Amino acid sequence: MLKRTHCYYLLITSFLFSCSASRFVKPLNEGESAITAGIGGPLITFSNTPILIPLTDITYAKGFTNDFTGFGSLHTTSLLFGTLHLEAGGLKELRKNEGWVPGISIAPSFHYMVDGWTWSSRFFPQLDVNAYWTYGKRNNLIYVGSNNFFDLNGVHTDGQQQPNVWLPGFHIGHTFVRPKSNYQVEFKYLALTTSNKNIVVDYIVPQSMNNGAFGLYFTYMFKF
Repeated sequence: MLKRTHCYYLLITSFLFSCSASRFVKPLNEGESAITAGIGGPLITFSNTPILIPLTDITYAKGFTNDFTGFGSLHTTSLLFGTLHLEAGGLKELRKNEGWVPGISIAPSFHYMVDGWTWSSRFFPQLDVNAYWTYGKRNNLIYVGSNNFFDLNGVHTDGQQQPNVWLPGFHIGHTFVRPKSNYQVEFKYLALTTSNKNIVVDYIVPQSMNNGAFGLYFTYMFKF
């Protein structure tokens, strides 16, 4: 039980410092659907070797209008360790990209996690804000934005007080657009108000940075 509980703590900690790539930055077309598969996570040091924690997830999304897309996700790595991690939300485009003036979108969502052994559960709201630019004949995307998690639980899974309700971060990414598929790569700096010292893993950040973690993510999307 101790080993299983430790795995749950590790998954929660990894979630707070990694989660996943931005689900969507620009909405799907009305009536269009998509399935995505993502892999990525925080950069850590393991046995003096820098590695990427390979957290995986799958997502289904549908364009309800040309400016709103809804989505739902299952985090598959968490499931392998006995933790059900679900995510649901939507992307709303506030303005379209026009030349050098960026398109703006917001993506409110929530995460729900349940430990399959103890039935402990956690709920995390999230709000992403994005600015994006399209270029080229296929409208490839370059984007930047902020990712904002909210830990309303009051305490960590180990019983310690959670001093930060708001866990802000930043991301920058690129999406290669194809007629039926997209390929996305994203770099994140997450949880910049949360200490990365004296926790279960050693995150790779410059020595002068005592908070947050760097992450790298790759996503494949099939559209239909």
